Amino acid sequence: MRNLTYRMIALGVVTAFCASCSGNSTPSDPIPGPRPTATPVATPTPVATATATPVATPTPVATATPTAVATATPTPVATATPVATATPIPTATPVPTPTPVATPGVVIVTPTAFAFTATGAANAQTLTATQTDNPDSEFSIGIGNIAVATLAYSSTTNTFIVTPVGAGSTTITVTGLGGRSTTVPVSVTLTPVTVSVRSR
Repeated sequence: MRNLTYRMIALGVVTAFCASCSGNSTPSDPIPGPRPTATPVATPTPVATATATPVATPTPVATATPTAVATATPTPVATATPVATATPIPTATPVPTPTPVATPGVVIVTPTAFAFTATGAANAQTLTATQTDNPDSEFSIGIGNIAVATLAYSSTTNTFIVTPVGAGSTTITVTGLGGRSTTVPVSVTLTPVTVSVRSR
């Protein structure tokens, strides 16, 4: 930069000098005599180079020491005591309600007793059996001593024929539905026949 400034100043001086010479003479009329001595060109005053002001080194900032923060100790949480699971009570198996069974009725006989005074089919009598609340019951019949009387079924339902056979006593048992039964006493009494014999 400084050299460029010097060159420009020198060029200006030379140019001014040439101009002053051209104005006083022409090529056809040269000036006789010695040429004037050129005016010395002033040496340019050197420009002081600016000295850079040193930048102050920044004072280091002290790094703040972090203050230790106390870590909070967690409060222990009490563990809940497990609740015992109740043992399920087994459901009782329902007992089926039994279908009510009708109580068998009472066996009724007609007549309630027999008292024979003679034997044979001609003196036979009938025995009829029924059972309350069971009009369609069937009966079984038996006699204790067939030497006293015998039994036979009649053509009529639940009717029996009792025939006296010999002197004595026995019992007829009539059994109906459900094992219900009744007894009928039988007696055969024979009157002795007195035969009178006349002597001749």
